[in-house]
Amino acid sequence: MLRPAIVAALLLAFALSLESAAAGPETGVGIATLDCTAEPETVILDNQGSAAQDLAGWQLQSDPDETFDLSSLGAIQPGATVTVQSGPAASGVFVWDSAEVFRDDDGTDYARLVDDSGATVEEVACAEATPQATAEPTPEPSPVGDVPDGGGPPPPGEGVSPALLVLAGAVLGAAGLAALALSRPRAAR
Repeated sequence: MLRPAIVAALLLAFALSLESAAAGPETGVGIATLDCTAEPETVILDNQGSAAQDLAGWQLQSDPDETFDLSSLGAIQPGATVTVQSGPAASGVFVWDSAEVFRDDDGTDYARLVDDSGATVEEVACAEATPQATAEPTPEPSPVGDVPDGGGPPPPGEGVSPALLVLAGAVLGAAGLAALALSRPRAAR
């Protein structure tokens, strides 16, 4: 027969594995806007997921020889956008190239978002792109790891949920009480 402490430890391990599987980070990084004819040309990336996405090893591509390494962007937080500019008028924080990257009159030109494994996340053709003006500036990701802009608590969806911490405490408390009860000598009858 298994001791209550062992059973409690197994239940806790099982609960932690369920929590991490059920609440695994969901990322939704994609190309929100592509404007191949603007001055400067712009590609706006956004994260519609529930967790921050580290962009180390990710790239923007246009034609095989036009590549922008997104590693310098750090992590993009949920709901955040990042603007990458190119062309002679580019003056943003993230400049792909000071020359034009996209061919204005070529409908086959594109912007492709590639993840760190080399898989295409999204591709938008310049001919299909619908330019959108943004009325207000968008926050840039923190340049140092996954530190939230302005400090504060980590973004939602990261870390262990409070409900799981309460469950873990209850399981460990019950295991401790059971171990204490089993270790006390029983009174002779």
